[in-house]
Amino acid sequence: MAPAAREWKGMGTEIRYECPECGHAVSFMPDGAIGAGVLMWILASSVVTAFFLYDKFGPGIIGWTIIALFWLGGGAVYAVDMHRRLRYPVTGAANSAELPKFKSGAPLRRAIGWIERLGFLGAPLVILAIMLAFLAIAVAIGFIGEALSN
Repeated sequence: MAPAAREWKGMGTEIRYECPECGHAVSFMPDGAIGAGVLMWILASSVVTAFFLYDKFGPGIIGWTIIALFWLGGGAVYAVDMHRRLRYPVTGAANSAELPKFKSGAPLRRAIGWIERLGFLGAPLVILAIMLAFLAIAVAIGFIGEALSN
C-alpha cells in the first residue's frame, strides 16, 4: 500500500492508500491524528474517572458504568484505526508528508494538518507542550497579579 491522496474529512484528514499491484484502496487517519486522539481519550477518561471517584460514597453502579464506557468506548474508536493500519501495512516509497497539502487559508485547517503530520508520538508530545505552555502562562499571570495586589 502506497499513499495516493490526502482528503479533508470533517475535523481532520484521511490518507487514501492504494496497492500498486491490484489497485485496492483503503483510507486511514494519519498517525498524528491517531496519536492526538489517543491522548485526548486518555485525558478525558481520566477526568471523568476522577470526577466520579471524588464522591465520598464512591461512584456507584451508574458511575462505574460511565467510567467503563469512557475507557472502553474511546479505546474501541482508535483500536479500529490501529487494526486497519496493521492489516494494510504501508510499503510504498512515497511519504505521507509528500502528499499535496491543502490550499485552504483557514488557520484551523492548517494547524490540524500540521499536527497530523507530526506522527503517532510527535503529535501528542506537541499538544502536551502547548497545554503546559498555556498553563505556565496562566500561572505567571496569576503570580504577577497576586504579587502586584499585595
